[in-house]
Amino acid sequence: IPQRRWKGRNHPEVNAETRQRRGDHPNVEAYTELLDGYAKDGDLESALRVMQQMQRRGVMPNEYTYTCMVGALARRDKVRQARKMINYAATSLPCAGEGWSRTVLTPTYNAFISGLLADNKNGYANNADVSLGQSSHAAHMVEVLAVLREMQEYDIRPNVVTVALVVDGLGRCNPPRCREARELVQHLQSRSKIKQSDANYGNYNNRGGVGEGNDARGISLSNNKIATALITSYGRANDVKSATEAFDHIPEPDVVAFNALLDACCRCDELKLALELFRWRVGIAAPSSKREGDDVGKEKATRRRTTPMITSIEPDVVTYTSLISALLQLDSR
Repeated sequence: IPQRRWKGRNHPEVNAETRQRRGDHPNVEAYTELLDGYAKDGDLESALRVMQQMQRRGVMPNEYTYTCMVGALARRDKVRQARKMINYAATSLPCAGEGWSRTVLTPTYNAFISGLLADNKNGYANNADVSLGQSSHAAHMVEVLAVLREMQEYDIRPNVVTVALVVDGLGRCNPPRCREARELVQHLQSRSKIKQSDANYGNYNNRGGVGEGNDARGISLSNNKIATALITSYGRANDVKSATEAFDHIPEPDVVAFNALLDACCRCDELKLALELFRWRVGIAAPSSKREGDDVGKEKATRRRTTPMITSIEPDVVTYTSLISALLQLDSR
């Protein structure tokens, strides 16, 4: 039974198909939902047919339409077609006129990078030939870094998602390219500061003294998403010290970053450190009322704190699963 027959009558794909049979003209959102459904199901031919049909009917694809299509092509390792689709989007979008910026295509570039690396993740999980998977990933990383350079040449500002994807990809190399990943973040951080300074100055003059921010200013080693990718990379490289230092750069780490640090400790057989970090970070949620004689361990606790105020972390299922798995492995040795 075709998968789309399982969907309810109110599903966007079903509505779009119904309107097509009646001869109505769906809008770009309906066409994009239908295209995205085919793309996620791996039916690239049907997805491309929908895009051609909407153009014949005078419905122009938008940025999200191209993003869905580029991501699907990249996941199927159709690199050349995906690159052509990006270039076509840059010239055919309604906003692609004089004075427009290709920065609106940042999500499309992100979909391309994510698609290439996602295909490789599945390969590592299921491919018995590990060396073939590693060489495939190395080739994909060459393409990813070329795309990143292209973005900078066109003055397309990578955002936090872009950088986190590239850092994660570098960390999946064999051996992990952690130093290159860290230097890349620092380079893009310095570039984003310059761009942000120029943009704020221009917006200040053009908008009567009102500056305007953008996603680029979030690129730094202290960003939760980027630091999490870097921590995971250090864990794959069995460098728990650098993973801990990367975690300490985050002002307010979330549970995802904390889980990445615990996983890095467990990968490096530092279970004792993982349990200590768990007790320390999870156990500081609510300080109890101070009683006389409570200053006995004050000096020791002060030495362990790297910041005056440390936010507690609410553990989730992944937190407990990582620790329990590590304990079971230790018990089986």
